[in-house]
Amino acid sequence: MRLTSAHKFAIGIVAIVVLMFLAGTLLDRAKRNSEPAPKAGATASAPAALPSSERGRNLAATVVGTILQRLSAEATRKGGSLNLDDIEALRRD
Repeated sequence: MRLTSAHKFAIGIVAIVVLMFLAGTLLDRAKRNSEPAPKAGATASAPAALPSSERGRNLAATVVGTILQRLSAEATRKGGSLNLDDIEALRRD
């Protein structure tokens, strides 16, 4: 199978999502390793923030969702499909 620019674009998006997920996981792991252990009997007064890995997943899902919405809207506007020139124009925007 020959990879078109559209395939390469999709592969690039997947790679970005994977890298964002891995970065979030690594940051969360590093943070856990650097935090001192909680004292016995201590209670948290404020709710805990989302771990970095969860923030990374949320960010990746938002980015991919936004890109897919944009591609779908453009395909609908163009009659149901996109060609290479359409995708290149979106990339420039």
